[in-house]
Amino acid sequence: MTAILIRTGLGPIMLVNVYMPTDYGTCDCVEEYLDVCTKINVLFSESEAAYLIVMGDFNCEYSVSSRFNDNFTQLMSDNDSVCSDVSRLVEDTFSYCSDNGMHTCMSWIDHVLCSKTLDDRIVDVGMHYGYPSSDHKPLFVNFADSVRMLQLMCNS
Repeated sequence: MTAILIRTGLGPIMLVNVYMPTDYGTCDCVEEYLDVCTKINVLFSESEAAYLIVMGDFNCEYSVSSRFNDNFTQLMSDNDSVCSDVSRLVEDTFSYCSDNGMHTCMSWIDHVLCSKTLDDRIVDVGMHYGYPSSDHKPLFVNFADSVRMLQLMCNS
């Protein structure tokens, strides 16, 4: 997890990039996932940020039952946020694609969680499928008035 605080014309935004624990089928995996969710909650609540964006590899498909789903949805609920990508992209979207030689495995495990106020300002969310990268496809979000909203305010 990496987090930065961005001072904007809209108010301070905490931007968190995550690579959440993978589910290897053990109880420890669920505990590790819950631990990272708790750290995000504490970091946001103890900061001066008015809004939260959490992006990255959640290792959890939002609409598919997984052992992490309860923690994932609780993270959104705790921070009054929504899964901005799921509400805007088509059902057959995928963010992870692995070819092990026998078959191709595709899943949608990378997401954007966003405070509801910021979610209302999103004009576009998508995956860069043509971009040569790792087995994860780059996920992007465009906000209305993003230049003005994300204009850094200098504190000296």
